[in-house]
Amino acid sequence: MEGSKTAVVLRSGEPHPRCWGCQLELAPAATDCFAAPAEGDRLRIRTSRTSRQWIEVDGAGEDGDAGGIGAEETARHLSQAVRSANLVVLSGLGTSLCVRRGDERLAPTMWQLLERVRAEFARLDAADPLPDQRGRWSAFTAAANVAEGEENLEHVLSRAKLATELAPEPVRILQERLLAIAEGVILEAVDFLAADVTLDTHANFLRRIARRPSRKARVRIFTTNYDRCFEAAAGREEFIVVDGCQTASKRGSDAVSMTIKALRGGALREGRAWLGRTSGV
Repeated sequence: MEGSKTAVVLRSGEPHPRCWGCQLELAPAATDCFAAPAEGDRLRIRTSRTSRQWIEVDGAGEDGDAGGIGAEETARHLSQAVRSANLVVLSGLGTSLCVRRGDERLAPTMWQLLERVRAEFARLDAADPLPDQRGRWSAFTAAANVAEGEENLEHVLSRAKLATELAPEPVRILQERLLAIAEGVILEAVDFLAADVTLDTHANFLRRIARRPSRKARVRIFTTNYDRCFEAAAGREEFIVVDGCQTASKRGSDAVSMTIKALRGGALREGRAWLGRTSGV
């Protein structure tokens, strides 16, 4: 983020030698992006104030203060990032794992989605075997030209989607059916945003970044998640989200919509007209 001369790097390994500024990481044990962080994982930070040494964010300071210099440095650098001229947020699975109903974590990990797809294929194999007696997962991965033991579900789905475009007709038809089954399993698994599910973490995050001065550029949030936690939280908090869809009754993607600004009623008299610049994302 060149505007504030601060770079915050979230990573789970050794920092690249050219990275500069504040660097945050999970302890080396948390290197599996398909699994939830283990209980022993800790967020760590390294800056010039820590003598370029990794220290735990939640570690106690020498004077007994909770958090110590690790917590202070994390808060300082994240605060600088939020106040930067241009703020771009890239959100992954970790932002959904906090969504719970009681003690039940609702958002599935990528590994759990993979297991659910495999289980559904196995169930269909038992109920209605393919004519050639192959398993559906085996046929699915073979048509996608990936190993049957591939554990990166997104990679499998991407290759499977490509196979529906390029494969000969018999393979294409089967692949389209299997892809529809896999996508249906995923859609059902990530559709957990019922009315009784709270999104306090997402809502609190949106409220904080919406406090940025109106002269700064609108915050941009990119997410790789299948769920709609950010969209739902924004709707509940009545934030305006410019997502590229038309705001008219007929919803649809339109690039022109990315430039839309919303005018608050009576705002011209108040001197602050563009709601998208004050509380929009």
